[in-house]
Amino acid sequence: MFPLRRIAGFFILVLIFYGLLMAPWPGVRKAYAACFRAVGSMVFGSFGAPDSVRFRPASQDGGEWDTEIVLSNPHTGAVGTVQHNSRRMGYVPTAVLISLVLATPLSWSRKGRALLWGLLLVNAFVALRLALVLLRDLSRDDPLCLFDLGPFTLKVLAWAVRALVMSHGSYFGFPVLIWILATFRRSDWRGLFATPQPHVPVGQKDQPGP
Repeated sequence: MFPLRRIAGFFILVLIFYGLLMAPWPGVRKAYAACFRAVGSMVFGSFGAPDSVRFRPASQDGGEWDTEIVLSNPHTGAVGTVQHNSRRMGYVPTAVLISLVLATPLSWSRKGRALLWGLLLVNAFVALRLALVLLRDLSRDDPLCLFDLGPFTLKVLAWAVRALVMSHGSYFGFPVLIWILATFRRSDWRGLFATPQPHVPVGQKDQPGP
């Protein structure tokens, strides 16, 4: 039902594609970081209050952090900055998804549709991760606070940040789930788990009983 050679080949292809996507190609990291900041500013610019969130390049170019998020509270005048790594936040789960789709033994038309839906879903997942982090940073007990959350909501938020942002599963587990949702149809699962039929030699037919 699941030939070992096919499974091994799939995982080898995943590792090859992932390695190629994660390789330090010139300009790729900076290009993704620039898109990450532009879309982040557009989506979250008025998160909690007008002009409360701004994305800009990190002050130290080439370091671990490539993005600096400027948080401000227009009611108190407080301003703060948070360092982020766009590669870890968004590029890694995107690369995992792309590698899985490209390694899946399907037609290129199926792969194209899976990539389209998968990229939409994985970017929605990245936006959710960012929203959770911003909500956490703007709900602390300090002058930057824009969201007055109760104790229970704060505990739920802390758990969500640990599960969806800080854990290793957020980098790999959720992209795998998105790959399954975007790639496979119900008929694919029926084919995978169907009971194989016994092989009947050509020309041999069932003979009636005596």
